Amino acid sequence: MKIIITESQNYILRRIQQLNDIVENEINLFKINENPILNHYWCKEYKSADNFFKEKCDLSIHEFISQNWDFFHPEKSKSLDSFHFLNKLVEEKYGNYIRNMFVRKCQ
Repeated sequence: MKIIITESQNYILRRIQQLNDIVENEINLFKINENPILNHYWCKEYKSADNFFKEKCDLSIHEFISQNWDFFHPEKSKSLDSFHFLNKLVEEKYGNYIRNMFVRKCQ
C-alpha cells in the first residue's frame, strides 16, 4: 500500500523537523561546552533539571515560533501560552534527555 503525503502534511512534517533541529542545537550548545565556569553558572542558575529543561524548551519554542510566526498567528500577538502542543512535542522527545544531561553536568 502506497502512502501519499499531501503538501500540507509535508509542510507540517518539515516544521516538526525544524523544531527538532532547534532543540538539538540547544542541547549541543550545552553538551559540547566543557568550560567549568560556565557549567557552574548553569548549574547555579537553573538549580534543577526541571528548571533547566523548561528554559531550554522555552528558548527552542520561542525560536521556532519566531521563524514560523505567520503560519501560527498571522494577526495575533506573540505569546507562548497558546503553544502547549509544542511544549508537549519537546517534552516527549527530549524531556528526559535534557534533564539527565543537566544532572550529569551539575551533580
